[in-house]
Amino acid sequence: MTRRTLRVILSCLLPLGLVAAGGLIRIFFSATVGMTCEDSLKLALTQSISFHPDHPYLLYWGQGLPLVGLYLLKGFHTLFGNRLLALRLPWILAGTFTLWMVYRLAERGLGRPQALLALFLLAVDQFHVTWTRIFYADVLMIACEVLALWCFWRADRGGQPVVEWIRAG
Repeated sequence: MTRRTLRVILSCLLPLGLVAAGGLIRIFFSATVGMTCEDSLKLALTQSISFHPDHPYLLYWGQGLPLVGLYLLKGFHTLFGNRLLALRLPWILAGTFTLWMVYRLAERGLGRPQALLALFLLAVDQFHVTWTRIFYADVLMIACEVLALWCFWRADRGGQPVVEWIRAG
């Protein structure tokens, strides 16, 4: 194996491996911790939500706007059943997606070594892992903010500016 081939493999596999490791850390800590008071409240709320358009939780809770988090909770509860990990899975996926998007954004702006460092630090960050574990809506908000920054970056760098600006909005 040549040195160049090894460098290409490491440049592709190392970021993916760090993202996978960060996702596995989040899954492990979500699966090993017991049910908290907040978990039991959200589980009870999820069981009472229906997808009917006139359901009060989905339409009127939170200043008249539908809550994306409640849709995610109910959807994953419907797909995976009455399991605690199923309720935490949307936030685990959002946290893992954030890892990848932070890496891509840092790679474009700062370079690969700094992006790998940012990816590693966020993958093992105690607060990000904990927020993913106890499914705060902040994890989903951070994922959407990083995605919006990525769209702003792409719109500013060329391509199809109008489409990218609309995506970022």
